[in-house]
Amino acid sequence: MARCGRPRKDPREPEEIMRAADLEPLEPYPGSSAPWRCRHTACGREGTPRLSNVTKGQRGCMYCSGRARLDPETAAGVMRAAGLEPCPGSDRK
Repeated sequence: MARCGRPRKDPREPEEIMRAADLEPLEPYPGSSAPWRCRHTACGREGTPRLSNVTKGQRGCMYCSGRARLDPETAAGVMRAAGLEPCPGSDRK
């Protein structure tokens, strides 16, 4: 009996895509839309990019792409290093 639908994707292909984006998978492939725990080889930080986003051209490391949120103390330190002073109450969530 013939199978209908799309052919199964080779399980090595998603890993090759992530490695080409400088991401080393740290767990088995969870599916294209699921967060996938990886390590960015350039900075060494762990993150959970989605294969679907990486294949669309998004950078997989939220720290290197500037999308990561900083904790209030780190953010204040970055501002002070740039010669700025954080506003009182600016650390509210």
